Amino acid sequence: MTKKPIKTEKKLAEEKYKALRSLAMSAVEDEINQLLTHVTVRLTHITSEALHLAVTWRKSYYGKRLNHEPGWNWTTELNRFRSRPRRIELAIWGNDILCGLALGRISDKKIVVTIHLIESNPTNNPLKAKIVPIATQFIEVLGNTLSVREISIERPVNSLIDFYVNQGFKEKEMRKNKIIRLKKVL
Repeated sequence: MTKKPIKTEKKLAEEKYKALRSLAMSAVEDEINQLLTHVTVRLTHITSEALHLAVTWRKSYYGKRLNHEPGWNWTTELNRFRSRPRRIELAIWGNDILCGLALGRISDKKIVVTIHLIESNPTNNPLKAKIVPIATQFIEVLGNTLSVREISIERPVNSLIDFYVNQGFKEKEMRKNKIIRLKKVL
């Protein structure tokens, strides 16, 4: 008789949080698709296809005058976040077009769910201006499932602070006269 391999604590945690993320994705997806009739929304974990498509977004920033330009490499950042079972990992699709990506984490004591990185597809995006609301709804559902106290956006871009405040992230955490985190109490 062969013994089944014993799953490590990290592997069990990975499976648990992946299942929780999937449940939250499904709930938010159903709710959004009932509200939006012009587009079919699909929420997934960040796949290799999504990473490949996100690389193409860089080209659309060249030569444009923007208030901000994301400076991260999604593949590098995803690899960094994937070492944490309690991560936020979200790809937002509209009509099979990758419309947005978000990464973050759930705090060690499950007090806060934080988005660290979020980006909207700068071209051909049927969910333009809806990426942050969808990601917010996702972390709210996940946060409520885990009974966290608040959700937050880490190191918000200055030009987007008013937008985030309008999304309900009204509490500002400051350091040296700079906003380092915007929070929303659940």
